[in-house]
Amino acid sequence: MIVVRSLIFNVVFYSHMVTLLIVGLPALLMPRRAVYLLGRTWARNSLWLLEKICNTRVEFRGFDKLPKSPYIVASKHQSMWETFALIMMFDDFCYILKKELTYIPFFGWYLWKAD
Repeated sequence: MIVVRSLIFNVVFYSHMVTLLIVGLPALLMPRRAVYLLGRTWARNSLWLLEKICNTRVEFRGFDKLPKSPYIVASKHQSMWETFALIMMFDDFCYILKKELTYIPFFGWYLWKAD
């Protein structure tokens, strides 16, 4: 059963992402904030799909321990999960990424626009 749910999740997840990348193309002509909001939509919907299809819930803890001033969050990047989950945790953020990711059609354009 877990294999079936994982397969369904992957198909829906990537279909949703491609749809958002195409529908959100006008955001590339807008300020950085528009791309950021599109990314938050992708993250929120992805976490919802994860809960509904895979019955996996996300719980964020320890926000009370974060400093008020700027800080660095270093994730271990053991999966693609934090790519969209961390977007939901912070109001404004900056990713450090491989330059090659910006070469991916559509997805890379959004990364470039998000600066």
